[in-house]
Amino acid sequence: MISILSRYIARQVILSTLMLILVVAVLAWVVGFLGELRELGQGDYGFFQALWHAVLELPFNVSQFFPMLALLGGLMGLGSLVLQGELVVMRASGLSLWGIVRALILVALLLVVMNFIVGELIAPRLHYLADITKSTQESGGQAVITGSGVWFHQQNDFIHVERVLPHQQLEDVTRYAFDGAHHLLSASHADSMNYQNGQWIAYHLSKTTFTSDQKTLSEHADQAVWGMKLNPAILNASLIEPEEIPLNRLWIYNRHLEKNGSHATEFQFSFWKRIFQPLTILMMLLLSLPFVLVAPRSTMGWRLLTGVIAGFIFYMLDIFIGQLSVIFQFSPLLAALFPIFLFAFFGYVLFKRLGR
Repeated sequence: MISILSRYIARQVILSTLMLILVVAVLAWVVGFLGELRELGQGDYGFFQALWHAVLELPFNVSQFFPMLALLGGLMGLGSLVLQGELVVMRASGLSLWGIVRALILVALLLVVMNFIVGELIAPRLHYLADITKSTQESGGQAVITGSGVWFHQQNDFIHVERVLPHQQLEDVTRYAFDGAHHLLSASHADSMNYQNGQWIAYHLSKTTFTSDQKTLSEHADQAVWGMKLNPAILNASLIEPEEIPLNRLWIYNRHLEKNGSHATEFQFSFWKRIFQPLTILMMLLLSLPFVLVAPRSTMGWRLLTGVIAGFIFYMLDIFIGQLSVIFQFSPLLAALFPIFLFAFFGYVLFKRLGR
């Protein structure tokens, strides 16, 4: 049973966290919009398109910093109680350290639900919509990205790519070649393609050529150079990012990549990182308690600075370990857990200090 004092602490921490999320959301929108201004004028991408793109990216940008916001919200909420002397009075009246921990666990549960709604149900879809809209506008009509893949138009050729993967890999590529009178000359299909040494290598290629006497000529090759002038830089527009895929589909997508022998470490790391996001939020909130109680005379500014530094270190360490797992191909599960265990151990040391 949660006491009245624990509920009061939880309310203060929640209000502080929500206020912080609102401030960060406004700043993220401004920074995102200013970052888009340098790309104005590319294709059909203009001022209002950049404005809308920043709005669509807002849930994704906020969700990326949710663990740090949980830590800062805990520092602000508990810090305000310390500065006003309320937490000292509560502890003197019999509120135990475990009572404060219960309050933070309650806050963590609410933030986990909020993070799931924003980070898993809203952010991936809007992030994907923002990317495909921007890419289509910047390509000036050369590329059209749909839910079933991306279409490219080059001279008289129309190319459909089902999936664009990292490391310049394509899957299920179909090419339709027309003449100047819009007559179909040939249709080609490759199961997969890689960009190597300035040219595209097609695997399991089949090509059907339509002759002038209404006959067809079929060709097959396990591997062949495909004379397609497709700039790999354009493909970045339609590259599937792990953050754009909902969690349930990300698991299926990982299995698909493993089955086809494609690089899946980046997607696996994103999957495990998002699975352990609730644990990360709880750990960050609990970490705010020893930060406040170990140095109760610190000003709010110092507490926030400490929280920002700790959160930024966690954020950078998470990215660094994730990239190492991709480069050296070690377990994405361990890569996702390592920063959490490291900061949890740091929090345990601080709690032991409180016990003394």
